[in-house]
Amino acid sequence: MSSSPFLFAQPNTAIDLTTVGLVHSFAQIKSANDDDLIQLCITAASYQWIWRTGRGNEGQIDPNSPFVAPVAYDEFYDGWGGWRQFLRNWPITSLTAVLINGTAQTISSGWGSPGIGIDQSKKSIFMRTTGNQSLLGRAGSAGFAEGIQNIEVKYMAGYSQVPPQVVKACTHMVAINYKRAGWLDMSSHSQASGGGVTGTTSYRSWIVPPEVQQVMNDFTRDWPV
Repeated sequence: MSSSPFLFAQPNTAIDLTTVGLVHSFAQIKSANDDDLIQLCITAASYQWIWRTGRGNEGQIDPNSPFVAPVAYDEFYDGWGGWRQFLRNWPITSLTAVLINGTAQTISSGWGSPGIGIDQSKKSIFMRTTGNQSLLGRAGSAGFAEGIQNIEVKYMAGYSQVPPQVVKACTHMVAINYKRAGWLDMSSHSQASGGGVTGTTSYRSWIVPPEVQQVMNDFTRDWPV
């Protein structure tokens, strides 16, 4: 049985969300003459996915994508006095260290083990106790004490492989960018079609197609941290 041309194998870089072969299949490209251009479009589009979904390290150009494999992060947050802290990157796969006001916290190993745990949604961490959770909350209690940049979290977050819907959407995005290379900075193109008749082709102006944007929305960070 022949394999599907749309299977996603190893990406070319730690950023890429699709491959040249997938773009060839999706856009029905027969020639390999423009493969370097397609590869450039793939890596550029894959960076766009990190920025547009609010992933990665703030203010940095990440060498690795959390859509490809889990990435290590070391981040600081403003403590708000609650018992739950949302993190910038998800899904959270593991915790390395959590410090509150410079004091290292115990990492919980599961139910019945006090310390910091990972929420089931994989988007936040929380305080797990064996006592009364009403004691958690405001500054000076056992919660994430109020302060400015006083919460440090070292953790791993990301996917073990690129989600299929992301592969398909990024492939779609790259294929459109490649096809547009022949009409850069044009909104339409008129061409004689024979018999004195001139046809006009109009081009869509969106940067990201709506169906691709919808998938991006599904993976965009939805908590203001």
